[in-house]
Amino acid sequence: MKAKKTVFIVIGGLLAVTIAGFIMWRNLPIEITRYRDIQTGNDAIEKIEGYKTTHGGYPETGDWEILRKIGLKFRGETTWPDYRRIRDSYVLRFLEGFDGPYLTYSSEEKKWKFSN
Repeated sequence: MKAKKTVFIVIGGLLAVTIAGFIMWRNLPIEITRYRDIQTGNDAIEKIEGYKTTHGGYPETGDWEILRKIGLKFRGETTWPDYRRIRDSYVLRFLEGFDGPYLTYSSEEKKWKFSN
């Protein structure tokens, strides 16, 4: 009887620690949970801003030749992160799965956040 009680206490403790760890992870800032993606995105931002300084504007969304020349990473048929020019600004987005929210950077806001 005492062994069963000990097993239930150990299992309950492990379950509690697992749940607490998950809750803590979900509440960490995106700068910690998505550190590598943000670093990859910041490298892309540096290249895009350098292009703007040199050429006076941002590259067009579908201009793969220019995007390759400035050194953006590609995954399949698109850049990684996904690059979209919007008038005089741009958006970088890490598209993962079918539904958002996605890790997104807007050159107008100049910050990373989750959005659809």
